Amino acid sequence: PQGVQKTTSGNFKAQTTWGGKNRYIGMFGTPKQASAAYMSVKNDLAAAKISLCGADEEDGIFDAAKKKALESKTAFK
Repeated sequence: PQGVQKTTSGNFKAQTTWGGKNRYIGMFGTPKQASAAYMSVKNDLAAAKISLCGADEEDGIFDAAKKKALESKTAFK
């Protein structure tokens, strides 16, 4: 799935690029979980107006989207 990579340990890493930076979302046990987290973060970031943000605000917006996705991690089953 988009935004998901299988690691050498057999887990799945979700990451994206936003605000000109590679952004790590987290490690997951299945590609479905990683993809769900990726899509959650991407949807939240799509709603943000990046052109109106400074670098610190970009980091805060990403961190909030990541936190929301990871708090929902148990719903990714």
